[in-house]
Amino acid sequence: MSIGFVVPVLALVLLSQVVMTSFAYAAPASGSSAWVDNDAARVRLISQQTSIDGSSVTLGIQIQLSQGWKTYWRNPGDSGIPPNFNWTGSKNIEHAKVLWPAPRRYDLSGEMTFAYKDEVIFPVEITVKDPTKPLRVSLDLFYGICEEMCVPAHAKMSLTLGPSQKAEPSLFRAAIERAVTRAPKAAQTMGLSVQVLPMLQPVQPVTKDIQDVRYIELRIIGKAANTISQVVLEETAGTYFYDPVRIGGEGEMNCFQIAYEVARPKGHKELPVHLTAWGEDGIAIHADLVLP
Repeated sequence: MSIGFVVPVLALVLLSQVVMTSFAYAAPASGSSAWVDNDAARVRLISQQTSIDGSSVTLGIQIQLSQGWKTYWRNPGDSGIPPNFNWTGSKNIEHAKVLWPAPRRYDLSGEMTFAYKDEVIFPVEITVKDPTKPLRVSLDLFYGICEEMCVPAHAKMSLTLGPSQKAEPSLFRAAIERAVTRAPKAAQTMGLSVQVLPMLQPVQPVTKDIQDVRYIELRIIGKAANTISQVVLEETAGTYFYDPVRIGGEGEMNCFQIAYEVARPKGHKELPVHLTAWGEDGIAIHADLVLP
C-alpha cells in the first residue's frame, strides 16, 4: 500500500513543477503585458521603462509572426488589413501617437502589398496626464495576418506603469529605440527636400486614355536621395495613384514619375497629399505635398 501511495505523490510533485514552470514562462516581464496568441502571430505591449517619472513615455506594440506570415502597414497596398488601435479603457493618458516603421514591399500574383515579416514593433508615444498617478494602457487591437490569404486577428491587452522618482530602463528599451529609428522622419530633418513638377509628356504612360490621368515628376534632393527606393502617396478619398516609376536622377537627385486619377470638384485646383519614402538601408522620410 505504501508503494501505491508514493507513485501518486511523486506524480503530483512532478506535475506541480511542470505547472509552475509554465506559469513562470507565461508571466510577463517587467515593463510588458502578457503575450496574446493569434494562431500564426502573437502580440504584447512593451515599455521603454518600468515606471513613469514624467509627462511622456514610449511604449511598443510588439507583433511576432510565424515563418512565412506577414502583417500590414497602415496602407496595405492592393490587399490586406491595416492595424486598428483602440485605446478605450486606458487611464491617465492624454494622447497616444503610433509611429509606423518603414515596411517592405511584396509583389505576389500581380498584387503589391506593404507589410512586415517575422516581427514588427510599432512605437507608441504616450502623453501622461498626471505623472504622480499610475498609467494604465489598454489596447484593443484589430489587425490582419497573411500567408497566402489574409486572416483578421484580434487581441486585447493592458499594461500598468506606476509613478516613480526616477524610471529604470526595461529589457525592451533597445528594441523600441531601433523601431523608432525605422519610422519616417520629416524630410528636412534628414537633409532632404522634395519637389513636385507637372509632366506634360510622361516617360511611361500608364494608359492610352490620357484625359483622365495626370502625371507629375517627384524629385527627392539631398545626399541620401538615391538610397530611396519606395515612394507612397496617401490622399483623401477619390484619388487613385498608379505604381510610381523611377525615371532616373543624377548626383544628389532621385526622380519618380507619379501617375494619378482624381475626382475633384470643378474649380478645385490643388490636391494635398502625404508622402512617405524609404530605402533598404533604413532611411525613411515623410512630407506633406500639394499636387497640381
